[in-house]
Amino acid sequence: MSTGSIFHGCGTALVTPFAKDLKVDYDCFRRLVARQIASNIDFLLVLGSTAETSSLTNAECLELLKIAVDENKGRVPILVGAGTNNLDLTLARFELFNELNRHIDGFLVVTPYYNKPTQDGLFTYYQLLAKKAPRPIMLYNVPGRTGVNLQAETVLKLSSVPNIIGIKEASGNYAQCARILNQMPSTFKLFAGDDNMVLALMATGAAGLISIASNLVPKPMAHLKNFIEQNNWEQARTVYRQLEPLFTGCFLESNPIPIKWAMSHAKLIKPWLRLPLMVASDHTQKALAKIVHNLDIE
Repeated sequence: MSTGSIFHGCGTALVTPFAKDLKVDYDCFRRLVARQIASNIDFLLVLGSTAETSSLTNAECLELLKIAVDENKGRVPILVGAGTNNLDLTLARFELFNELNRHIDGFLVVTPYYNKPTQDGLFTYYQLLAKKAPRPIMLYNVPGRTGVNLQAETVLKLSSVPNIIGIKEASGNYAQCARILNQMPSTFKLFAGDDNMVLALMATGAAGLISIASNLVPKPMAHLKNFIEQNNWEQARTVYRQLEPLFTGCFLESNPIPIKWAMSHAKLIKPWLRLPLMVASDHTQKALAKIVHNLDIE
């Protein structure tokens, strides 16, 4: 049985491809998973924010995970997004994936959104989930989406709770991340949740990143991660500078609108999203077209 310690390096937060009728394109999703593994990505995040999971049915979620597991064949670890803003619903998500638990290496659990819980509420919520989760839990802090920041003090308290293995940190607050990195136990890992923070955070001790951009450019992202791990800072900075326009472009509009359009421009998927998200605006499309044109996409 896998443990959370196997998560490291660059993981991809996979998109969910849709056909024009907005049904999930499962065949395309299988191809995307295969492409990631062939590009030496270290692990996969299925059903994260980038997957538009809030717009998927339970049946669609389960089928996407089944395809990822089947295509992966145990080659890289799989992290599964399971968080909601309701304790019972999050526990139900764990149960939904029960038949695949032996193929799942961890659950990514976002801070409850809209509720605006206190730090004590967040601690108690995660502590209870950790006791009941059938696989290790990775915290997910993304206050721009949820309306609440999982503060460093709370993360450090949670870092010693059994079955909590790390955090995807997407607050964009380097000082907060640095404090966690400086004080967390060696059994706990921090992953950059924003591509543009990977160089700074891995230099400070982060275990890696969970990437949006690697949906489009998995090989360059894997190279960037490798250069950082090898302390080859000159090459790391060179690759980072090449990719930085894409990192910025991924947030010209709400994620995953830009990355899905960029992938469509590169003939990897169709650009469709489910409402309330819509296809990228003309302005964003023009900006991304220039960015994609300058990238080496395989």
